[in-house]
Amino acid sequence: MTLNGRRQFWADRIAAQRASGQNIKDWCATHHINRRQFHYWIRNLETLSSKNTPKAPRSHWVEVNVEHSEVTASAIVVQVGAAAIEIKPGFNSSLLAEVIRTLQTVC
Repeated sequence: MTLNGRRQFWADRIAAQRASGQNIKDWCATHHINRRQFHYWIRNLETLSSKNTPKAPRSHWVEVNVEHSEVTASAIVVQVGAAAIEIKPGFNSSLLAEVIRTLQTVC
């Protein structure tokens, strides 16, 4: 049997054990399989799988210096249930809180 054939053979056995609902000890005893060999192939196939899994690219942090300048803020939209509220710079926060509480009881 080729190496790929053995890998597939053991992958099928491991899948069968997991699908059976039996623990490894009982399943191996029922199927006359050496438990150590079974564990060896679990580790072997998991290692092989992790080597073939592409790794996520590394993140690179950059330093950002922000100069203080006048920022013109645009409006934001807040949704409460089916209602959408557009909030512009200089809004009345207590009025907004009151409107949101009212909408939460209605929506």
